[in-house]
Amino acid sequence: MKRTAAVIAALLLASVATADVPSRPANPRELAVIQKVVNAVVATLDKFENSDWHKTNEWSHDHFDVAIDPGPLNTSLGCDRDYEIRGGSALWNAKIQPVVDQINALVAKRDLDQMMKVQSRIDGKLKFSVEVSPNIPSVGGSEADFAHDLGARGAAFSYCDKGDELECAVVLGDWAHHSTAADGYRNYKFVHAADGVPAIENLVIRFRSQRREGFAAERAMQLIQTTNWAPISASLTK
Repeated sequence: MKRTAAVIAALLLASVATADVPSRPANPRELAVIQKVVNAVVATLDKFENSDWHKTNEWSHDHFDVAIDPGPLNTSLGCDRDYEIRGGSALWNAKIQPVVDQINALVAKRDLDQMMKVQSRIDGKLKFSVEVSPNIPSVGGSEADFAHDLGARGAAFSYCDKGDELECAVVLGDWAHHSTAADGYRNYKFVHAADGVPAIENLVIRFRSQRREGFAAERAMQLIQTTNWAPISASLTK
């Protein structure tokens, strides 16, 4: 197994949230709204790195487009990031390196069956991603999922979807007057949907990992529950 310690930074132009949607450059009023939220998000995500975890990919924009439609402001904030256990860190040396050493020894012995069993102890458990989406019209799940709130401070609510992979969401904005669809989705009621006021009213921050348990899942849950999300909530349009 090869460790990668390098940070790969990707500078991308912003695109609207949905591909193939006609778009145009954001005007100054829209740009001010977008940049306010981006600044709050980046300031929060910058705190996710520590001596054990580092950022391996970062998307950022120097240009923002918005969709040409009469609905809520539709844009990409370009704040998504990937995180991974830092090679050579205390966590890596204590928990990961011994497994890597076992894998290498089994490869040398050509004991591939046992190698696969040992490798399963860390497969999909070393990395997680964070995706940030503005003005989401609805969030999925069920009332049972929503009932197990993760306790994200400063968020409207937070929950995890069911499945083999970890997918948890921190939902920000004023969802007090949402409607609930028959399929369990919560539908957001936009205040500035068609009044011409540039607005980002809500934000969904998703944490994803290939496994629901393990180092990455534990780190994601720790961040969801200990991060103060209030500064991002305060950046949203009321």
